[in-house]
Formats: sequence, C-alpha cells, structure tokens
Amino acid sequence: GTTYYWRVKASNEAGTSDWSEVWNFSTKRDTLILPDLWILDFKSLSGDTVFVGETLRLKAYIKCSFADVSDSFAVCFYRDDSDTPFEQRWIHRLSKDYTIPLELSLIPLRTGELKIKAFVDCKNNIKEQNEDNNSAEVIVVVIAFTKPELIVRSNPFTPNDDGFNDEVKFDFGQFDMDQPSLKIFDIHGKKIIEFGPQHNKGQAFFWNGRDESGRLVLPGAYLYIFSDKSKAITRGCVVVAR
Repeated sequence: GTTYYWRVKASNEAGTSDWSEVWNFSTKRDTLILPDLWILDFKSLSGDTVFVGETLRLKAYIKCSFADVSDSFAVCFYRDDSDTPFEQRWIHRLSKDYTIPLELSLIPLRTGELKIKAFVDCKNNIKEQNEDNNSAEVIVVVIAFTKPELIVRSNPFTPNDDGFNDEVKFDFGQFDMDQPSLKIFDIHGKKIIEFGPQHNKGQAFFWNGRDESGRLVLPGAYLYIFSDKSKAITRGCVVVAR
C-alpha cells in the first residue's frame, strides 16, 4: 500500500549524467482473508414439544466460509439464560466450505419453555470476518406427561330402571384406539358380557348391568378388562348395587 519514487543517473569515464525524470510505483496492499465460522442450522430432532423426563435430541451444523480454520475452537451449548454451558465440543480444524454436524441430548426436568443456545467459537480463539453470526437458538415447550385413563362412571351403579345411575360408562376418549374392546367378568372369572368396536358410542362403552342374554346380573363386584386389538390396556372393578 506504499508508493515509491525513483530516478537514475549514469557515471563512467566520460563523466556523470543529469538525473533522469522521476518515476514511481506502488506496492499492492496485502489483503488477509479471514475465515468465518457460523451455524448453518440448529434444530430439535424431537419436535417443538417434549415431555418432562423425555430425552430432547438436538443437532447443530457448523460451517466455515472464506478460509480454512487450522486452530482448535469450541462450540458451547447453553440452557435458558445461563452463562455456563451444559455441554462443550471442541473442533480441531475445519476446512473452507465444509459443514460439520454436532448432535447432543438433554433431559428436561421441569415444564415450561426451554431455550437452548448454540455458540460457535465460544472461547473466541479464531479471528473471523464476522463475529456477529456465531450463535443460534432453539425453543421447545416442555409439558407434563399424563398417562391416558379409562374413566368409569358411575361406580357403583344401580340398574333398576329408575332413570338414575342405571348404567355405567367406560369412557376411553383419552386413548388412541384402533379396535377397542371391553370384557366384564364375575368374581369367579366367568365372562358376563363383551363389547367390541361396533358398540363404541362416542369413544365409550355403556353397560346396563345385564349379561349377553339380557338378564340382570346379581348385585356385587364385577371385573373388567379394557383392550385394544386383544392387548389388555387396563383393568379394574365395577360394582352393581341395588
């Protein structure tokens, strides 16, 4: 980036000449090409919503542009607004235009919004063209796990045709069922009645206290098994009263 001026004159046995006219030349500026580390993509492999205690899987893609990086640098991952990374990965070199994937996982232990931030060259070891594109974040919602429940009401019930608690409802609306079925047994293990998908009324089965022949059963406790495609899902006891 400098201009130099020069001139010449000649000397020999005949004498010395006058100075020549002045010429000049300029040296080119030496441009140093710096690399640029950045996060091409950072995403949740487990979706936008996860359950408490479920493994959350994440993946980050780290890219290098403009020039090779031959020195080591760290990629740090932070939870919410913490200044301390919960995980740190070292990359020892990265070639120009090459992308390296990093996978990690964690188990959230509380409900609510969870923010995960990825920061490339978090130790600031590499001099880069752009220091403002080194971070990216993922936000997922952590929810409580609720086990599906078969709701049995009323229990006990009184099938005496008085218009009050004459039948019991087995509500399986919380389940995702393909072929729901319900079997009811007496305390000796004898099957009293069975309900299949054809008896499904708004994701529920209704029992009026009668057996498959239409006879009213005796008062007492009866066992039920609720299944999907012949696989038992849950079981319990329902009481017929008078």
